[in-house]
Amino acid sequence: LQNWWYTWTNTGNRTTSPDVDSWWWVTVWTVSWSTHVTELILPNNNLVGWLFAWLNGLPYLTQLNIQNNEITQLPETIGQLTNLEQLSVSYNSLLTLPKWVFELPQLLILEAEHNYIASLSEFTLSWTRLELLSLHHNRLSSLPESFSQLTALRQLFLQNNLFVEQPSQ
Repeated sequence: LQNWWYTWTNTGNRTTSPDVDSWWWVTVWTVSWSTHVTELILPNNNLVGWLFAWLNGLPYLTQLNIQNNEITQLPETIGQLTNLEQLSVSYNSLLTLPKWVFELPQLLILEAEHNYIASLSEFTLSWTRLELLSLHHNRLSSLPESFSQLTALRQLFLQNNLFVEQPSQ
């Protein structure tokens, strides 16, 4: 990961430091003399398509912010981030949220507004902790019945979608 980051950041004129813990968009956590990336903040980087094959090498990641890029599909490697608490994918070109997003067991916050998401399939919910779900400014016309399982949800943003009827509670 560090070699990839070093190459990417040097070509993007972001930083010349190979020490990942010195980068402003990365938060690290040190345990037993070992450094782990816990937050990865990458908005506004013109990221496109299928990237992030290296994400499965970040098992301690709790926050991933890839807002305002040109991402059309979320890679399955995000589904392997079992400690992920916040996923921010707003302002991209997503057409759907894969089923495995709904299976992230620690997820507290999902921000996916301003995409092109037209539907959400029925899912088996692992989101027992989800507190904030933001799906406004998409193309949703209905919600799956499984939404009633979001018992910890405190904030839900669905405005500016294509709902014919207001979603029931």
